[in-house]
Amino acid sequence: MNWFKDLWKTTYLKLHDPWIAFLLFLVGLVMVGAGILAFQWEDSLFFLFMFPIFLAAIAYPRRAYLGMGIALMATALVVTVYQSSHYLIAMRNNLFATAFELMVGELLFRRTNRQRLLEKELRASQEEYRSLIAQIPLGLYRTTVEGKILLTNPALVSMFGFTNSDEMTKDRLAESFYVDPEMRQQYLEQIKQSKGQLVCMDLELQRKNGESLWVRDTCRAKLDEKGEIISIDGTMEDVTEQKRIAAMLEQERSLLRAIIDNIPDRIYAKDLGGRKTLANIADARATGASTVQQIIGKTDFELFPAEMASRYWNDDQAVMRSGHALINRLEPSTDAEREERWILTTKVPLYDTQGNITGLIGVGRDITERRQVEESLQKANQKLTSWVDELEQRNRETRLLNEMGEMLQSCQHADDAYDVIGQFAKLLFPEQRGALYVINNSRNLLEMAARWGNVKGEAALDEQIFGRDDCWALRRGRTHIVADPHDRLRCRHLNKKDRPNPLDDFESYPYFCVPMMAQGETLGILHLKLDPNDTVQAWEGLVLSTTERVGLALANLKLRESLHSQAIRDPLTGLFNRRYMEETLDREMRRAIRYQRPLGIVMLDIDHFKMFNDTFSYAAGDALLRELGMFLKKNLRGDDVTCRYGGEEFILILPESSLEDTSRRAEQLREGCKHLDVSHRGQSLGTVSISLGVAAYPQHGNNSEEVLRAVDTALHSAKSEGRDRVIIAKRA
Repeated sequence: MNWFKDLWKTTYLKLHDPWIAFLLFLVGLVMVGAGILAFQWEDSLFFLFMFPIFLAAIAYPRRAYLGMGIALMATALVVTVYQSSHYLIAMRNNLFATAFELMVGELLFRRTNRQRLLEKELRASQEEYRSLIAQIPLGLYRTTVEGKILLTNPALVSMFGFTNSDEMTKDRLAESFYVDPEMRQQYLEQIKQSKGQLVCMDLELQRKNGESLWVRDTCRAKLDEKGEIISIDGTMEDVTEQKRIAAMLEQERSLLRAIIDNIPDRIYAKDLGGRKTLANIADARATGASTVQQIIGKTDFELFPAEMASRYWNDDQAVMRSGHALINRLEPSTDAEREERWILTTKVPLYDTQGNITGLIGVGRDITERRQVEESLQKANQKLTSWVDELEQRNRETRLLNEMGEMLQSCQHADDAYDVIGQFAKLLFPEQRGALYVINNSRNLLEMAARWGNVKGEAALDEQIFGRDDCWALRRGRTHIVADPHDRLRCRHLNKKDRPNPLDDFESYPYFCVPMMAQGETLGILHLKLDPNDTVQAWEGLVLSTTERVGLALANLKLRESLHSQAIRDPLTGLFNRRYMEETLDREMRRAIRYQRPLGIVMLDIDHFKMFNDTFSYAAGDALLRELGMFLKKNLRGDDVTCRYGGEEFILILPESSLEDTSRRAEQLREGCKHLDVSHRGQSLGTVSISLGVAAYPQHGNNSEEVLRAVDTALHSAKSEGRDRVIIAKRA
């Protein structure tokens, strides 16, 4: 026992060390805190009961920390034992509960497996449901009452022009699809008033691209317990085509009704019993009725005298029994005042879809006035015929003059114009003889440029060259007409010295000499000899009109030829001509070399232009060239230079345009040219294609000659490879 006392004494002395005592205090405090947290302050009264024990323990040691630490550890030990006893009792009481839970757990496990199977079947059913919705041709949707789109199917997405459901529903409200916002409000009002019942209405909506769309919407509102709308489910059917057809049918029905009511002829339909099922205003007025409805359902016996009605009845029954139409039967009738009228009647049987006769349709034309005026019409017929013949002659002459003017406008040389004038003069004056004389370059003689008409021999022809003083028209500066064959004031260019037959009074015929004037300048004369039986009054208008057009055409041709070598623009297309192109290309090439900038060149040619001219005429070719010129000017930059190089070839100078940009723009021109709508004299000239060659500085040369040679070679390659394409020149 001594060793124990020594040990206790030593330990006791060490426990009285201040730092050891403080450490024991902290350990006791931690143990008490752990007990409190573990047992959730379930025995707060127990701790209050143990408080005096803490005080006694503190009083015994000399060191306060030591006493407090021992007291705290003791308290924690007691609390642990006390609470553990409570848990042991609880475990004893819960043994039966645990066994019951094990039994119930088995049941719950089996129920969980069954629930998993049900969930799997539910997922399969949902997939089948989604697949069914995706295949339904009708558009399905679900929206909130505020317009937020919750659900769509592929048919609805496609109907409105979207690619997928997310694109249609994202950041979009249902009201954005309505053309008229008021229609959306009416739609919501009907939904609210339906109280969950089906609602069907036609709505005008709009697709993604803004195109109008008519749909037949069948929907139902889903309500909560208070009757408030939770969502709106419905289907949409595209009825745009039905609406269009219905509108067309209604328009045609209205048009047909308007035509029937406004036709002066009597139009009606009857059933097998002779009752009228259809009538127009003219038929109603013939019976004395003021409206069509007053005679619908009535027979002829109720509308006309008995004898007349009986005759109509017999005709109707014959048509409906035999099935043969009655055409233009002249029948007596009466009007509203019971005055006798003559009606030209046509009756046609009416069939149903099975081919059975169900009635007839009749048309009656009142020809009473026509019978009265037939005699007067016969008297006026001859006069009218002469007027018509004269009018037709004038129309023919006008048409020929217009055609001649168009042909003259397309002439490039004076010789071509003279041929055109000679050919059309034969058509305008088929029984007359004449000639066209033009003033030569020396301005003192007139030369025969064209002639027409049958003559009795070469010796009987007029002079082919004569002086200006030999014609009274040129002397006087206005038209000279010789109507009297015995008039001795005749032009000297008609006299012949060596006639084979002196009895031929060739110069005694009436004739015209009309000077051709343009812009105050005399170009020549038009000379026309008439038949002795003709009068100058009958031909004066045509001769003057012909001379005016010929003079104007020759003046324009002369002006065009004189300015052709000097003008910088092509008169047909309005583009710069070749001379200007060459000067401009040299200037732009020097500028590109000086500033080291690219320069693009495009040469294009109209495909099959010669065949086009042979098919549609040169006038049509000119129309095509003009349209192409306007197209090029519209589709190029302001700094670009567009030139007509010659015939159907064009050159485009594109400053500061690289080879890639030039090729791209040439391709755009090629595609755009296909959309030209060129017509001539009301006739479409069809699709036009062009071939293009592309070159550029510095890839294809260091001067204009080299670049032009390269682009010309590229154009020939485009044409030889099949036309309608763009070919880039090979690098130098």
